[in-house]
Amino acid sequence: QKWKSGDGITRGTMIMDIHRQRALGGMTKEGVIGLLGKPDKKRQGNSAVSTEVWLYGIEVVGEKTYRYFPVSFDRQGRASSGEVSNGTISLAVDE
Repeated sequence: QKWKSGDGITRGTMIMDIHRQRALGGMTKEGVIGLLGKPDKKRQGNSAVSTEVWLYGIEVVGEKTYRYFPVSFDRQGRASSGEVSNGTISLAVDE
């Protein structure tokens, strides 16, 4: 509920907990919608690991401003927090 009703800053403070607790690990798309709501954007995955990436609006400001929390789906439709690119996982992305 806190995620669904929170603003970008509130959501930004929650992404590490979601990742550490593996809250999305293996969830279906329906399960992710139940937990986080509908994504703000969707796009194709950019690696062999993810086929689709859902983007949820956040606000994380530091050296760089990040606007989205990515949730990646593998070929079997299982979710994981973040997005894998060039061998690294990003928990916050610009787009």
